[in-house]
Amino acid sequence: MALPAAMKELGLGLGIGMIVFLAILTEGSLEMLLRFRRVGNSHSYGEVMRDAFGRAGRLLLQICILVNNVGTLIVYMIIIGVEVVGGGDNGNGCCGYGGGFVGFVLGWQWLGVGVGVGLLGLRIGGIASEKERHGGSG
Repeated sequence: MALPAAMKELGLGLGIGMIVFLAILTEGSLEMLLRFRRVGNSHSYGEVMRDAFGRAGRLLLQICILVNNVGTLIVYMIIIGVEVVGGGDNGNGCCGYGGGFVGFVLGWQWLGVGVGVGLLGLRIGGIASEKERHGGSG
């Protein structure tokens, strides 16, 4: 969602230049990631960060991933809130619920669904991580 807005602000030439620059940075970081993976015989991104930067690096990685995921969830909730509760071209939103009590309840319902799915994902990820850590496959 940020790419079209960035291209609008920067213009075509500078926007394409920034895309190419970021592609070069991404390729370089992936190259470093693969190099550290081979050296430390790591099997996950967290293990690579632990091998390269210690426990503090792995913790910092997990915090950054958490902040990124929460930020993405907030953006999705804003989009859903604008579309369901109201804010479309005619003020009724895409689904026609409009504002008022119905829109308010549906907005909170979607927020609850998003938080629930996020917590479920964290739990499933934790279970998978524990299984991997203890060597279990099923």
